[in-house]
Amino acid sequence: ALRNAFHFDVVALTRDWHPHNHCSFWSNHEGAEVLQVITLKYADGTELDQVLWPVHCVQGEWGSNFCDELEVRDTDIIIDKGTNVDVDSYSGFFDNGRRQQTTLQRQLKEAGVSEVYCVGIALDYCVGSTAVDAAQCGFTSYIVKDCSKM
Repeated sequence: ALRNAFHFDVVALTRDWHPHNHCSFWSNHEGAEVLQVITLKYADGTELDQVLWPVHCVQGEWGSNFCDELEVRDTDIIIDKGTNVDVDSYSGFFDNGRRQQTTLQRQLKEAGVSEVYCVGIALDYCVGSTAVDAAQCGFTSYIVKDCSKM
């Protein structure tokens, strides 16, 4: 495991933790198809493109937990994202509309973290978005490609 091959002062884990009626699920949009892009419209007049995904990572259901092979320690920071029914969240730092942020930035800064190494599933969405946002938050950000999947 990567965490055992190198010393990391802080390990943060993110996971999708969606409510069953999440806006990103194709099945919650009548007549929609998987991977279709729709436009979400908000009360303040803003709009946000949303890819429609198969139902995944529903809070408390099979598939929402970390995989058994991932070593999770009591000292790890765990960030649940995608919890707001009305907006998706690819990044571990912000929702896709950048309306709300998670506690990740604050917790990493409080711990004195200056470098962030991003790994995981969905390199083209979640891992990549987290790495970009880490850099925008002032961290030196890396993607470890051989520990990530598209």
